Amino acid sequence: MHRMLFGPGNDPRLIDYYDDVKSRLLLNEGSGFGYHFSDEDFYVYMIAHEYKHYSGGGTGLRSLLDTYVYCRSKGERIDRAYIDGELGKLGIADFEKANRGLAQRLFGGETLTEADEELLDYILSSGTYGTSSNRAKNQIAEKGRAGYLLSRAFPSRDVMQLLYPILDRLPFLLPACWALRLISALITKRKKVAFQLKAVFRH
Repeated sequence: MHRMLFGPGNDPRLIDYYDDVKSRLLLNEGSGFGYHFSDEDFYVYMIAHEYKHYSGGGTGLRSLLDTYVYCRSKGERIDRAYIDGELGKLGIADFEKANRGLAQRLFGGETLTEADEELLDYILSSGTYGTSSNRAKNQIAEKGRAGYLLSRAFPSRDVMQLLYPILDRLPFLLPACWALRLISALITKRKKVAFQLKAVFRH
């Protein structure tokens, strides 16, 4: 189970949009405590979640299938104008359009466009939840090599608080927690660190 919908390190637009997620939920009929998304808001969340993975380390074929099955199941019953408006607020309308078009053509047995082929290649190379190589490539494109290395070595306080909850009460321990994290990574995750460094200089 996810501990949160979106958190530190994710697109700020997604974090802000879902900050008060309960305001977007509907009370289940006959229940005093159960809530659910409308069909439209569920689709928006599903696409936002896919985008989180896509823009990070990549997203797998299953998410593309989710889009196809949901759109085929709901068909004309969902309010596309509302969905497009909400996706526009999140800045992911173009992603959804490309993602949905690829899903419909791929699983509908139609001919893929050149753009479809490029998107599909990225998805197929991403495993189920993305790869470290894709994540490094995407973040280097956004921050530059030096910025990426610094962010990996010294994550923001918000990210560190998830790893070390004591920082919520004792924020002055941040430098000590950075040091502890680096030492721990060099001892227990040497192969992962070496792989990520190779990914940095490969891109």
